Amino acid sequence: MDVVRYQNRSTSENLDAILNRLWSPGTILIRLFATIRDTEGMGVKDGSEVNLPLLHALVESTPNENTPKYEIFDGLFLTAARIPRYLEVRTLLDEAVKSRVPVYFGLRPIPFTSSMQPEEALMIMLEQPTRMLEEQTRPEFFTLLSCMSEEQLDSP
Repeated sequence: MDVVRYQNRSTSENLDAILNRLWSPGTILIRLFATIRDTEGMGVKDGSEVNLPLLHALVESTPNENTPKYEIFDGLFLTAARIPRYLEVRTLLDEAVKSRVPVYFGLRPIPFTSSMQPEEALMIMLEQPTRMLEEQTRPEFFTLLSCMSEEQLDSP
């Protein structure tokens, strides 16, 4: 098992990176998670509290047939805290529900993982109960990322 952590850049570059994984032929599964203000372990890599909740991801791929590879996207990766950032999250969710790759979401917030070793963060993410992200379940996941609905954020 190979575990790596994606090195965050700007949120637009982060979005491009996860979309590339979403459409990559080697990707077999993606899990999305939320991390909120009331969880433990917040560190410098998570940014300031004004960015919370944060969206995290775990991408599973098979670069060679016998060894799964996991890539962790955490820290200040994506957030729906402000309209421009919400638009990035919306793009990810739009693409995720159309993807050939199964995308799941955590049913409850997870701890901040960016200060953990990648293997420890992986175990936390793998232990979480999840549900398939579909058009019908998307609002359930979005309630973990914002106190407003997507419809409210999309209205002028």
